Amino acid sequence: MTKEEDKGADIEKMISEIKKLMPGIDSSNGLIAQSDCVIFRKDGTWAFNDSVAVRSEFTLGFDGAIPAQKLMSLLNRFKGKEEVVTEIKGNEYHLSRQDYRKDGRKAGIRKGSIKFQPEHNFMKYDIAMPTRWRPLPEDFCDAVLATSKVTGREEHKFTLTCIHITPDFVEACDNTQLIRWKTQTGFRTDVLIPNRVAMSIMKHKVVEAGLTKGWVHFRDKDGITYSARTHDDKYPDMDPFYDVKGDRITFPEKLSNLAQEVSSISSGGRDADVLMKLSEDTLVMESHSLEMSLSDTLPINYKGEPISFYIHPQICVYLSENARRTIVNATRMKVWTTEFQYVAVLQSA
Repeated sequence: MTKEEDKGADIEKMISEIKKLMPGIDSSNGLIAQSDCVIFRKDGTWAFNDSVAVRSEFTLGFDGAIPAQKLMSLLNRFKGKEEVVTEIKGNEYHLSRQDYRKDGRKAGIRKGSIKFQPEHNFMKYDIAMPTRWRPLPEDFCDAVLATSKVTGREEHKFTLTCIHITPDFVEACDNTQLIRWKTQTGFRTDVLIPNRVAMSIMKHKVVEAGLTKGWVHFRDKDGITYSARTHDDKYPDMDPFYDVKGDRITFPEKLSNLAQEVSSISSGGRDADVLMKLSEDTLVMESHSLEMSLSDTLPINYKGEPISFYIHPQICVYLSENARRTIVNATRMKVWTTEFQYVAVLQSA
């Protein structure tokens, strides 16, 4: 490869652009070749981990693959106001920076380099792009991120680990909680996306979407394309579970803050959810880890039998701040907010 030099490389921009590619990076030594790498081409940059492909028009002017985490580590060591010069020497990407003292005199010189694998050593992921892109509603990312709080965690029940996107709503269920956010998504057919994939993409505030065979594609305002594999499983019909009748209750205003404090001591996973117990005029929130436990008791206008359920702390924010109506019976609790409906399947306390 010929030697090329770029004076005044924008390191902050490079770091920002590579961060956008992270949904397509798998740093766990996955089965897909170079899934831990950023794949640079002269016409753009890719990251692909079999579930997600991300493409950007950003380029460093060469063809090659560099491990993403190692590249980010190197670039972070060159952040600052000083000008950075980059060079391509063979199969290495070089950086150098002249540092200066406060009085303007030259200080030391920092140099670094990282090897990349030549173009012919990595697979090309030529995924067909949609011929038509549809705008997403303004609340689409919020809808996906909210429903992601109640997706299942059991891989043998794969369908419930997915976000279910339909033309009229976005929903999720973990077998004990359900949430359905009504919005006109712009999709003409149902789409299933694994929760972890959907979360990693929605954080980038996508504004458009399109479909091709086996893939759903999202695009952000800067033109970065996020492509995720879709799944053909049929999502269960959740309509009957939303038919709930019971007594009306109102959650305390302090619920969201206390729920987040209580959950902070948890050990993660299912334990990240808060255990809520309702008994006459009393609401108890509990969280446990191997070493600690924490609980808060609050007054509430409840007169029914003792019941309990697990709930994500973020959902508690909606229950205390956005709930328009909440009803509860011996088996289920249903909450209406301005954005969605939420149902929890209850247990005898």
